Amino acid sequence: YELDVVLAGDGSAKVDHVMDLTGAGASSWRGGLEAKEQRKELLTKMLSRTFPGTVVRTASFPGIEDILAPVRVEAALEVPAYTTVEQGGKLRWRVVGHEVQLLRSYAAQQKREYPLEIGVPNREERSIRYTLPAGMRFAQVPSGATVESPFGRLVLTIKQDGRTATVETLIEFTRDRIEPAEYGEFREFLTAIDAALAQTFEGTR
Repeated sequence: YELDVVLAGDGSAKVDHVMDLTGAGASSWRGGLEAKEQRKELLTKMLSRTFPGTVVRTASFPGIEDILAPVRVEAALEVPAYTTVEQGGKLRWRVVGHEVQLLRSYAAQQKREYPLEIGVPNREERSIRYTLPAGMRFAQVPSGATVESPFGRLVLTIKQDGRTATVETLIEFTRDRIEPAEYGEFREFLTAIDAALAQTFEGTR
């Protein structure tokens, strides 16, 4: 993913969104966006699960009809509530723009009697560039983090320069099966990732 997020003082944002998918992820999106005349509407629904109220201004899908090519989604978005507006007009938002709950998604149960099948190993990389409104500055910037485990890793890096901040994340799962004896350690791994990505930015005047 590559996102260029221009924030506004009312909490909204204009987002240039580029996503490249290969492997199983590409097949899933290609199937979901198969109906050409409905692609923009379907993309809006998909993105609104993460950012409620998203408006897709423009969208293109180069390569989506070529099963041998990666799926690429290029879209210009308007998100009405990307940030929370706090007292005094401060803006606050999570490091990747939304809540991440890998523990709940993959391993909500406290214990397991049988192996957990999590699918094929996968890798997700994001680069997000935030720009604050004119007259605002960063009062809080999240810390970088690295989480390593036998199941995969997270690498989070953040660079701030004036009114802009760039976030880069790598989340990689290297195992497709978790044995019951490893399940507790796997949950700890997911909890650490969730905590790193729960950090927030704060913009103030």
